[in-house]
Amino acid sequence: MNPLDHKKNWTAFYHQLEAKKELQPKQFEHLAKVFKDILNGVDANEALGLKFARGNSQKKAMARQNMSSILHWV
Repeated sequence: MNPLDHKKNWTAFYHQLEAKKELQPKQFEHLAKVFKDILNGVDANEALGLKFARGNSQKKAMARQNMSSILHWV
């Protein structure tokens, strides 16, 4: 999953927390893993999946998303 998709998921998670909705067990597990990674020195953006891998960029990810949405309608 590219970082833009991760960002969308984290935004939805933020809204879920803000609304004080109950979390699923998988959400607790994932959040615990992310906190553990950050505490062990992993970059926060990398732990959250928001860091682009080598050779990828935000521009390329946005182009892929646009192409995907166009091909979906074709």
